Amino acid sequence: MLDKLEKMVINAKRRLLGQKPLSYWKDSKNLEKEIKEVVEQIGYFPTQAELRDLGRSNLVETVGRYPTGLAEVREKMGYEAK
Repeated sequence: MLDKLEKMVINAKRRLLGQKPLSYWKDSKNLEKEIKEVVEQIGYFPTQAELRDLGRSNLVETVGRYPTGLAEVREKMGYEAK
């Protein structure tokens, strides 16, 4: 397990690289916010392949933490399947 100083150093490096802090994706609201931005960009709820094509593999990885994946997130956010 990382101690507090190690987490601070890792998060500082991530910020320099334009990445989100380690704890960012633990909050489902952040995932929903990021997916809503993609929906606004393309006009519909994306598939995992579309997320990858858009360079958003970070969202695919985060969605993988849900038991039924993207379908569960889509339903929770109130979007219908294509």
